[in-house]
Amino acid sequence: MFALTNSEDADVCRVYHYLILRAWYGLGQAYELLQQRNQALFYYSKTVFLRPYDARYVIGSAAVP
Repeated sequence: MFALTNSEDADVCRVYHYLILRAWYGLGQAYELLQQRNQALFYYSKTVFLRPYDARYVIGSAAVP
């Protein structure tokens, strides 16, 4: 067993949250391609909730017809 320092723990958390964010955005894109707009907006909204200041995710969610 080993213990992580606080800075390493924070880095692990940042990477984990980024991967979760990208997964939700990818699911939104997949549902958009399948023309399931409600599901796409659901996953896009999760990304915008986590990063409202990131234009990529805001524009992606606004582009769903």
